[in-house]
Amino acid sequence: MIHSGKIVSENTSRHQSLNKPYNPVTGEGCCGERVRIEIEDALVPVLYLPQAMQEMKICRDLQQYGSLKKLFRAKGVKPDGELVIDFWMEFCEQRYKYDFEYFAVSCITIRDKISSEDIPFRLNRGQRKLLATMEQMRTDNLIAVRLMSIRFS
Repeated sequence: MIHSGKIVSENTSRHQSLNKPYNPVTGEGCCGERVRIEIEDALVPVLYLPQAMQEMKICRDLQQYGSLKKLFRAKGVKPDGELVIDFWMEFCEQRYKYDFEYFAVSCITIRDKISSEDIPFRLNRGQRKLLATMEQMRTDNLIAVRLMSIRFS
């Protein structure tokens, strides 16, 4: 016999997973392994960056110092407004290479069907699921192998 409490519990669990927070700017709820980094004086103080970005020294330094001003001082540089903006722009350019969801919402616009306005491209649930599958294939080198086999067949 089916226990109704178990069904309700499973339904609640699935509903929560479908409606978990998603923010491609901070990285919360995005696909892949993420590392939380807090940067107290950044434009976005809490980021969930792709695990692969931890290979970059700048990400490790940001995590260690927790502040742009502290990082600049540790490197012997006086943090002025223009330098901070240039640094942040370069950091975002590097993040684009690792984080498609961030790139999409930051750089790509689409036309909204209802308002006909250009809006940032924010992946829907189905697109995020496909992206996660493709990203896993990319990291497992399955996509490159398939492309090479197509090219030489």
